[in-house]
Amino acid sequence: MTDGRRAFIYLRVSNDDEGGNNASSAAQEAACRALCEREGISVVEVFEELNVSGRKLQRRQFDRMIALATSPARPVHFVVVYMLSRFTRRLLTQVTAEHKLTEAQVKLISVIESMGDDPNSRMMRGFIAVMNEKYASDASTFTCRDRRGNAQSGYWNGGPVPFGYESRVAKVDGRKERKKLFVREGEAEIVRLVVQLACFGLTGQPMGTRAIAKYLNDNGYSFRGRKFYHSNVDGILTREHYAGSYRDRTRDDHGAVPSAADEIIVVCPKIIEPDVMARVAAIRSKAAPRVTPPRITNSPVLLGGLATCGHADATPAW
Repeated sequence: MTDGRRAFIYLRVSNDDEGGNNASSAAQEAACRALCEREGISVVEVFEELNVSGRKLQRRQFDRMIALATSPARPVHFVVVYMLSRFTRRLLTQVTAEHKLTEAQVKLISVIESMGDDPNSRMMRGFIAVMNEKYASDASTFTCRDRRGNAQSGYWNGGPVPFGYESRVAKVDGRKERKKLFVREGEAEIVRLVVQLACFGLTGQPMGTRAIAKYLNDNGYSFRGRKFYHSNVDGILTREHYAGSYRDRTRDDHGAVPSAADEIIVVCPKIIEPDVMARVAAIRSKAAPRVTPPRITNSPVLLGGLATCGHADATPAW
């Protein structure tokens, strides 16, 4: 350890849109640096995580900071946070991380919760950790309720938008923007082509996902600027949205994934008729390797796997 007192600063926000208030990343850093300056502590490095929940068991910057702080080099004396809820919102993480720091003779300092190292202070930090975890748990419950209500009202809950669609704001409730899916016609045309090739191919024979991907790439089509592969073609052919609805599986108040009966059906614009999607599923199921050998599925022979010779020992004509 070099001379002088040294510290790491850790910053975390779940959503960095607070506009400079005490929860924002910039405000946290300013408060932490001010404390270090008052106490004559040099800041070695700032670890910042944006849009990361304090309930996560693994956080890249947090884990790297703890590993460095407790390494044999002992680069710092302190880890400084704005408040303990920024450090973590999980009791287990706080207890184990703080224990590692203590073993390495590194002290955790909170700008807001200014406490000593006596037993009463350690007990109070434990109470604060419990309350932080309870707050995070309640917030998660409220979020799930809001998401389920959002889905029941027919709105999009976010996440990767399926190829062929785009999300747009359909309604504004205060600061909350309610979105729905709308057809993106250029992509929708490719979706229709993929389904047509899966049903009829180019000559009336259904094409597999790899053959479809090759055809699309050879003819200048792209998957939002990227090449088509077996995986994204397969995703298109199994996407339930195209038939006009999808199932929202937001967890319930107890954190459980809903059963099939409790899933919320959300209506969205239809790109492919439901009976056509059912036909695609049937064709793909029949062509699955466990049902039909690949040598038959991929055979160039029109009636391969269907027409057979009546003589067991017959020699093929070709």
